Amino acid sequence: MVDRIRSGLFIDNKEEVDDAIRHMGTNAIPTLLEMLRSKDTAVKAAAVKQAERANLIWVSLAEERDAEAARGFEILGASAKDAVPTLIEIYGERISPDSQLATSFALG
Repeated sequence: MVDRIRSGLFIDNKEEVDDAIRHMGTNAIPTLLEMLRSKDTAVKAAAVKQAERANLIWVSLAEERDAEAARGFEILGASAKDAVPTLIEIYGERISPDSQLATSFALG
């Protein structure tokens, strides 16, 4: 997942997203934190992946939102320092391996 976070694999319009995060600044933090807390049931994840393979739909799964949130914190850098206590809390919640990895990336 770290490679996915770094490469922006799940971010189709990476430059636009980066510009939007820069423009919103720290106002984006609540949304980014919420993204790190999102989770999907195993059934939903399997159904969405199957539908995507058949080109029926495209839905953002929690693992993709985790990667996007980590990217958002990377863009904000030190200006997101006030989110550190909540990021540590989210990491401790063990929502999912992807969420923990993205949260640790955001903390780094």
